[in-house]
Amino acid sequence: MNVLRPSRDKTIRAGGLCAIIMSLLTVGHAAGQTLPAAIGSDPPADMQHPASTAGLLIPSHGVTLDARLYSASGQGPHPTLVMFDGLPGWHTQADIDMAVRRAGWHVLVFHYRGLWGAPGKFSIRHSMEDAAAAVNYIRRPEVAAKYGIDTRRLVVAGHSMGGFCAAALARTDPGLAGAILIDAWDVGEEGKMLRHNPKMLRRYAMENFGDMGHAAGGASPLAMAREVQATTGWDYVDWARSLAGRPLLIIGARDGNGNQSQALADAIRRSDARQLEAVVMPTDHSFSDHRIALTEKILAWLDHVRPLP
Repeated sequence: MNVLRPSRDKTIRAGGLCAIIMSLLTVGHAAGQTLPAAIGSDPPADMQHPASTAGLLIPSHGVTLDARLYSASGQGPHPTLVMFDGLPGWHTQADIDMAVRRAGWHVLVFHYRGLWGAPGKFSIRHSMEDAAAAVNYIRRPEVAAKYGIDTRRLVVAGHSMGGFCAAALARTDPGLAGAILIDAWDVGEEGKMLRHNPKMLRRYAMENFGDMGHAAGGASPLAMAREVQATTGWDYVDWARSLAGRPLLIIGARDGNGNQSQALADAIRRSDARQLEAVVMPTDHSFSDHRIALTEKILAWLDHVRPLP
């Protein structure tokens, strides 16, 4: 999720990442190392096809969600990244979004139902449905043509709960060119923990959802915790076979959901890791001191995404 959870980490992630770590990235850059152009400089202005921002209205299960499409400069069609926020979205990925646009990609962002004034009632299931609705919307021929979207190069990415939504979509949508999971939250693993230890429910609710204020409309902390507890089939490690063989970038945070990210990568490797890239960075759940390293990793991976046949 998109909150820091020190006490919960002590309860659920005892042992840290002493098991096998995929890799640790060094902090900062070596002297003289050059940043990617999309991080360190603006692209040349294209007067005929300038970078722009468009407001979109995405229909999703009876409501309309406000969205923004950050369009890259240059003549299209352009590959497009759909970015899913965490819960409730305190830590947006705006720095990544802008770097990805400078690298020549369109980027679509939106709020899930019930978050930050969006219509409807928030739930994790609704968020998964909204993620799919956003991708399906920009696939519409008239929408893709209007905004110059290359539907053969659609990639989903998400942080925390957004990473969970991206994994859920990637396992069932063969029309995606890839997926990026940024310290993705394994909702199902924690649901199993709560079913095994139901007395932890209220404490879990307050530690994980208690500081959201009015961000999540129609959902109390306890209601969100109960959804985690009650829903089965959401352990993303169990989705490994469905994700294996697809272009996938998994980036975990050592002091966040790194253990969960590690478990998913290990499970995929046991099936088919030919298109898997996975790393754990020595940072917190928000990548607070690794924003440049995180952006670099994503840009390098996107540079190798190939269009679907």
